[in-house]
Amino acid sequence: MTRAADECLTGEVHPQLPYTGTPLTFFQKARLVWLALFAPQAFISEEEADNAKLNAAPTSAHEGSRLHAIRSGLCQSAFWGLVAMGTGFAIGSLLGASIGPQLEFAIGIVVVGTTILMWATLALQGWSIQSFKGNTLSERLNQWIFRTLYVIGTALISAGSVWSLF
Repeated sequence: MTRAADECLTGEVHPQLPYTGTPLTFFQKARLVWLALFAPQAFISEEEADNAKLNAAPTSAHEGSRLHAIRSGLCQSAFWGLVAMGTGFAIGSLLGASIGPQLEFAIGIVVVGTTILMWATLALQGWSIQSFKGNTLSERLNQWIFRTLYVIGTALISAGSVWSLF
């Protein structure tokens, strides 16, 4: 496997790239979403601590490879798009095989998935929360929520579409 493909699949940070915020696991991200929704003061404290780390990083460390960011974004979006479609295909196939054709429910699932995509698109914040470098905890949380909703919406659209074929 080439180095570029390896970086793309593993999501490892390039050694020359800057500190762009605290790396977080899925469960840490879920915790931050929970805090943002139900304990905003706790989230603000977390963000202030993360911002202190960002501000303490050397100025030169804030400048990373834009090409790497583009390539990484393309690889990650392709991966999550395939995961969403594959999950939707599996769910749609299971529903079709176990329940049989239910076109009304299949269409309902597609409508719910489409509504989730619309919700994600309309909820995405842009300039109102943007910083100079785009790596504050609030900005990253905004992207995680957007991407999670998009994966769920795409999976539901795929599931309903596959189920409608039975």
